[in-house]
Amino acid sequence: MRVTLPYGLSPGRGQLDLEVADDASILDPVHPPPLAEVAGAIRGALSQPIGASSLASGIAADDSVAIVFSSAVPAPLNATLASEILAALEAAGVARDRITLILQRDLEHAPAETDPVRMLDRAYRVVVHDPADRDGLIFQERYPSERRAGIYLNEAYQRASARIVTGLAEPHFAAGWRPALTVLPGLAAGYNALRTLSVANLLQPHARSGVTTGNPIFEEAVDLAESVGVTLACWLTVDRQGAATGVFAGGFRRSLSAAIDAAPHPSPAANAPFDLVLAAAPGAATLAAATPALLAASALLRPGGTIMLAAECPAGVGSAAFQSMLFDAQGPEALWETLIAADFAQEDQWFALALASARRTATVELGSALEAATVRRTHCIPTSDIGLALSAFTASFHLRTGGMPSVAVLPDAPRLNLSNVE
Repeated sequence: MRVTLPYGLSPGRGQLDLEVADDASILDPVHPPPLAEVAGAIRGALSQPIGASSLASGIAADDSVAIVFSSAVPAPLNATLASEILAALEAAGVARDRITLILQRDLEHAPAETDPVRMLDRAYRVVVHDPADRDGLIFQERYPSERRAGIYLNEAYQRASARIVTGLAEPHFAAGWRPALTVLPGLAAGYNALRTLSVANLLQPHARSGVTTGNPIFEEAVDLAESVGVTLACWLTVDRQGAATGVFAGGFRRSLSAAIDAAPHPSPAANAPFDLVLAAAPGAATLAAATPALLAASALLRPGGTIMLAAECPAGVGSAAFQSMLFDAQGPEALWETLIAADFAQEDQWFALALASARRTATVELGSALEAATVRRTHCIPTSDIGLALSAFTASFHLRTGGMPSVAVLPDAPRLNLSNVE
């Protein structure tokens, strides 16, 4: 059976054509067709939100309004979102000088200099959230049972009397669903980000893609978002090419629930767990951004199995902190011991933990643009040809066991909804 895996950084840029066994399980959700008219769909959702007032009736002319955007949303869609929301606010009589546009911190995506929201800075105040800027943060609340440690949120967001949040409603490797992270840690201090995505929380069995119930990251973050007051949320769902397939607007939790209910859920295959999981991480500029794909693959893998990861990683391994964590460790177990130490807290620890967790129980082969020596320092096995590596694994497995390996293929592993996978 012939399968095509996305490989390049941008949707539609680069692909791998591979031959896999006819009985391989292709776990790829079937998305609804793209919306015929995205702007009209957004206008309709904003005018009839779920469990909230429309912008026309819920926001007054004298309100100060903060609108939060995520750089995870494809740029054309962010531009359309901004255009429609700003038009609705103008119709409600809100002056431009009372509106602030905020680009939240996204764990896997950095706002580009050409981001369409940034390009609006001549007409509106535009703020790029900086979790390390103490002057740009305001105290929100104490952590329960702690006298000093507390949550600090973006000042522009806190001072607004009306708050609108937007983003992608897609699975997230730890928080269950990406919108959960919009406020905490998306608009919070760096300390809060480390606390929310702590090693202890990440190791909880329900802290995984698509899961909400019992997921401490999802529950903590959504509870805070509701407590600080979101006037209106607007989420988009997209297909693998980045085309919008749905719009869900309303109260924070109710609109997110509607988006989750509409999301495709691939059925877990009858022969799971698998001996080999072939996972693609499309759009991953770095290995750090590709590691969530390893967690999806690990959830479907038999202990001792093999993950083959297809991720171009044209921008390298990742941040200096992530690279240091990997390169300084003498092996996967040493990396694991470092990360689970009681006093350990470092930026990008969530990505390092994803990689360490995968490597503890699996062999990880990486097909990328990284040099082979660099890949080995990340505790993965480099492969220049995933097709040949797949054939070699199958032959070796047959020689060892006399049978053929069970194989799963994940064309879009980072965004795979695993809520119905045991």
